[in-house]
Amino acid sequence: MEPDSDLVAASCHVLEFSVSPGGARQGDLHGALDVARLRARFEDRYDTDHLAYLVLWYGAFLHLWTVQAGKLTAGVDLHPHLRTGDPSLDRAASALLASGRPSELRDLFNKIHLLTDETMTALRVLAHVLDLREHAPDDLAAALAGIDRRTLPDLPPIAATYELDWSAVAATAEPLRDPLLRPHETTAVTWSQDGLAPPWDSYLRHVDGVILGLVDLEGGDEEWDDA
Repeated sequence: MEPDSDLVAASCHVLEFSVSPGGARQGDLHGALDVARLRARFEDRYDTDHLAYLVLWYGAFLHLWTVQAGKLTAGVDLHPHLRTGDPSLDRAASALLASGRPSELRDLFNKIHLLTDETMTALRVLAHVLDLREHAPDDLAAALAGIDRRTLPDLPPIAATYELDWSAVAATAEPLRDPLLRPHETTAVTWSQDGLAPPWDSYLRHVDGVILGLVDLEGGDEEWDDA
């Protein structure tokens, strides 16, 4: 069955995982009626290394949108719901994401990442440096200046992953109201200029409509869910 060509005004959730054009490009919008389906799509498409790399290195946009009868009614930043399973790594990741660009912390992470070429290893080293800073008078600039391959700490193997806490994501999702988006329909997404609207770096601003499935704005592809 071919998708309907006309837009409807229906309800769904949209999980956006995107990176503005630059060193990496990604513009993925996943539409579904529940978080369980979003999780299945997300985990099928991205592994933990890809997620960590785009979020921590490129500052990827990760958001849960809710569309009710074709109107954008809610948007939740999902970065606070990312977990590694290691409290020290979680603290380092949260500090990194909150530091902005540019910052000393970002410069330090970037330098470590270039030396290790592994995002989670770089995060582990960053956590180590932040721990040292808490217990020593050296400031972050001194730590940054002293980092090279010979001074990287000898750390044990990393077993941590980088994943969304899907229970927390589900708790943030606004309940959908009728009419629900159906397979092979495309719903319009509208918003008011003085209300909730996607920020400038959101790909939701550049899509004609969303579907149950995937709209890949960078790849030019669509994957429709049958049910």
